[in-house]
Amino acid sequence: MTVHSMTFEDRAIHLIDTPGFDDDGRTDGETIQEIAFWLTKAYEQKVRIGGLVYLHRITDPRLQGSALRALNAFKKLCGPENYYGLVMVTTRWDELAPHQIGLATARQQELSTNDKYWGDIRRAGGKTIALSAARIDALNIIRHILSKNRSLALAFQRQLIEEERPIHLTDAGQILYETSGQHYQQLRDQLSETERELKSLLETHSDQKRQQLRETIAQLSTTMESMEQDRAYMKMRTKTLQDIWNVNLRRELDDIQRASKENEETLHGKRNEIMLLQSDAVRSPTAESRLIYEAEQLERKRNEISIVKKHQLAGRSSRSGIKTAMSVVGTGLAVGQLVAAMACTVM
Repeated sequence: MTVHSMTFEDRAIHLIDTPGFDDDGRTDGETIQEIAFWLTKAYEQKVRIGGLVYLHRITDPRLQGSALRALNAFKKLCGPENYYGLVMVTTRWDELAPHQIGLATARQQELSTNDKYWGDIRRAGGKTIALSAARIDALNIIRHILSKNRSLALAFQRQLIEEERPIHLTDAGQILYETSGQHYQQLRDQLSETERELKSLLETHSDQKRQQLRETIAQLSTTMESMEQDRAYMKMRTKTLQDIWNVNLRRELDDIQRASKENEETLHGKRNEIMLLQSDAVRSPTAESRLIYEAEQLERKRNEISIVKKHQLAGRSSRSGIKTAMSVVGTGLAVGQLVAAMACTVM
């Protein structure tokens, strides 16, 4: 979760980029823990949210299954009392072929009117918007949020701090915790079945099959261990969870600093080699080209590390540094869809 700052119409804006549920790169448990960490920090420092933006790709099929569960968790996280501060946005309209426009328009209408999706939010005063790829449309969303001059306290924040609930007993957490439990039981059943199958093969000579089953058991066990840790963390009180996340953030930043130092030292060495080679009376074009290429790769890595470091520092400093006129929690789909400085992930 990172903070991107910008100035818009002479006002300081902080866009909070959240991870999202149903992300292939992380579990829902990890996601809600990170959201809990940052939102409790903001709440404790009386930093209030001016609006929330939820992004959904219009190119996606109907909301169902895990996507619908994620939307319901988002609603619970906000609380009905904050629906008036939500902006529900469909993206990727520029990717549609002409013959797809009609179907997409009908899908937008269904999302906006059906209570199963966004209908209840719209009736409570929330906005539903079809976002084009134009920057001006994204800025109009920010202008709309600023014009309302709201200060939202999310249901998730109140339940964590004022009611002192652990994550798994918050309204949003219950949805994710229950789903996690169902998934864990499915893995457990699959593990038991695989172990029985392996045992039945012990008397045979099917070495390849036995090895495949052992690998499956190892993979299932690793996944289950990760889920067990997630579920244990979700049962922790906010203070304990914050301590864990503070340690993790410091460790991550130390790793980034170490990688940056090593990269700089290697890059410096490559540049010296290039200078020596270029000053040599008998130059080797092949060796010089190779060194220049390696230096370019290290420069690219330096830029990547710099971006990651900037995001980490922005996130860490946000604990004391967000003195904001408005914050936007962006949850949804399509990286970088809202504005150039904002990268939204899957929810």
